[in-house]
Amino acid sequence: MSVRSSNWVSKTDLIRYLRCPYAFYVLDRGLVAFQDTVNQQQARLIEEGMAFQTRVESATVPRTIKPVDLPRVFAGEAIQLHSVPLFENTTLENYAALSEKSSGARRAG
Repeated sequence: MSVRSSNWVSKTDLIRYLRCPYAFYVLDRGLVAFQDTVNQQQARLIEEGMAFQTRVESATVPRTIKPVDLPRVFAGEAIQLHSVPLFENTTLENYAALSEKSSGARRAG
């Protein structure tokens, strides 16, 4: 994994920006804390989602995939990959752990 400067953009960052550029800006700059942007119901849903994710991951059997086999695995139908390698583009300064049928991130500009 590369050493990343603050210029790098994750897939999550890109999605947050596309949903609401202003909210992304104030959160990214630390002008408001994330916990101040959600109400009690949203906080509960986030906690439930995180608990569900933990349960799913704890029940998942790890699958070792060699890098050379990734194109074949990605082309397969109905395959959910867990703990896939991190994909980086040091030229564009973006990164993502790609999931099934994911297209990755591009640098916001």
